[in-house]
Parts: sequence; structure tokens; C-alpha cells
Amino acid sequence: RLKPLGVTIGIVLSFGFFTLSLSYLVSRFGFDPDRLRTIAVVVLIILGLTLLVPRLAAVLEVAVSRLSGRFSSRIAGGKGLVGGLVTGTSLGIVWSPCAGPILATIAALSATQAVTSRLVLVTVAYMVGTGIPLFAFATVGRNFFTKARGISPYLGRIQQFFGAVIITMAVLIGTN
Repeated sequence: RLKPLGVTIGIVLSFGFFTLSLSYLVSRFGFDPDRLRTIAVVVLIILGLTLLVPRLAAVLEVAVSRLSGRFSSRIAGGKGLVGGLVTGTSLGIVWSPCAGPILATIAALSATQAVTSRLVLVTVAYMVGTGIPLFAFATVGRNFFTKARGISPYLGRIQQFFGAVIITMAVLIGTN
């Protein structure tokens, strides 16, 4: 029963940690924010394309599965809060850029700014705002998808729509 809570906490904390760490490293070592933004835009376009093109998504899933298989442990598949934390942290690290256009936008913008109280506040607000529906979805998700099989034929189109949204956000970020 505690695994969904652990997954939610792990995703939220890993996103916050890596977003703020990236901002700190950028400001500390003087990375060129425009280059980092360009890299973020390219990554977003690639992720958007994986949603638009199912074959490309399959290739990415195989690569991520191999990578996560090398770093997985028995605890990640475990039950309870600790297993959920490990799973959530792993998911947050690997999938945070593709969790949605807004999250990806925050991550891309954080790469171009120094760590300030404003950036920390925005990141924490986003973490809380994301964590609440993630937790709700994790706790009731199985029942919903079991009962909502009527949307199954449309999932591919829904996924393609969000791929187009991510690519649009990438172009908007890339063109300021």
C-alpha cells in the first residue's frame, strides 16, 4: 500500500534534485546556457518524435531497459515504501524530461539560470503540484485502466498528440 507513495516521493525528489543540481553546475562552472538550451531542445524533439513514431519509441524502450537492467537491484522490484522510493527515483532520473512539456520547460530553463530562491520556489511548487496528481493516479490507476478499456484504441493517437505538443514546446524554447 505504501509503494505508490514511495514512487511519487522518489519521482518528485529526484526531479527537484537534478533540476537544482543542473542549475548549480551551470552557474558554478560557467557553461554556456545557449548551448545547454540547444541540447535540451534537441532532446525534447527526439522525445517528441518517439511519441509520434512508435518504431522509434520501441528502440528507445529497448535501450532504456538495457540501461536500467544494469543498475537495477532486488529492492527496486520490492514492495512497500522503500521499493517505491527506489523505483520512483529511477523513473524520475530517466523519464523526467519526457514527463510533459511543462516539466521539460522547467528543466530546460533551469539550465540557463543560476540557483536562486525564485528557481527553488518554482521547482518546489512544480514538485508539489506534480506529486499530488501522481500520487492520486498511482493509487487509483490500476482500477481506472482496468475499467476504462474503451480508450485503448485511442491511446496511440493520444500519445502522438502529446509528442506533437512536446515538439512544439521544443521549437518555442529554441526560438525564444
